[in-house]
Amino acid sequence: MPAWSEEAHLEFMRQAQIDYTVLSPATPHIYNGDEKLSCEVAREINEETAALCRKYPDKFGFAAALPFPSSEGSIAEIRYAMDKLGALGVKVPSNAGGIYLGDARWEAVFAELNRRQALIILHPSPARELPRKGTVTGQVMALFEYPADTTRTVVNLLASGMLERYPKVRLVVPHCGSFPI
Repeated sequence: MPAWSEEAHLEFMRQAQIDYTVLSPATPHIYNGDEKLSCEVAREINEETAALCRKYPDKFGFAAALPFPSSEGSIAEIRYAMDKLGALGVKVPSNAGGIYLGDARWEAVFAELNRRQALIILHPSPARELPRKGTVTGQVMALFEYPADTTRTVVNLLASGMLERYPKVRLVVPHCGSFPI
């Protein structure tokens, strides 16, 4: 992960003439197999990020980290981060442990986000099983696998009807919208 500091980022914003940044956690996703720990880590990240946004309200907003694949934990964190901390939306991985966003396990999460007309920032996360030997695609994540995993998620959201059932969510798809579909 590249080094990051608020001072360096504010200087970058000044030099690039950027007025406002929406902060969000990057890949890798926080889930490590322990849902309780993932809920605690998401809360800590969101509280720290909200504190930075309160320090620079004219410069920073944030998209909350969610403890996917915990549906209940994610709903609790959506409510806390958006209602108490002022999150502008949420950041979600393309998959959590191989469970993609169109999966029925995310129905309640999407219902909550739809009710709020929430912003969802999607970010690729490595698939559970990748070919790591004998293929370039599993070794060069940013060139192939991240756009491929983003595409898997977008296709899954469309094919499952998730976006039709929850039309009020606003979805940001990174990296030029994944592969053309």
